[in-house]
Amino acid sequence: MIPVVTPEEMRSIDEDSPEPTAVLVQRAGVAVARHALRMLGGGYGRRVL
Repeated sequence: MIPVVTPEEMRSIDEDSPEPTAVLVQRAGVAVARHALRMLGGGYGRRVL
């Protein structure tokens, strides 16, 4: 993995964001779940842990 920003830079970016960090994390989780469903061809009869 090639870092794009340092942890300190990301912290600064997060602090400058108008949305709280919890909202950003929630949105990221939803995006990952949607992508996983697309990769699986749907979620019917499947479980993702």
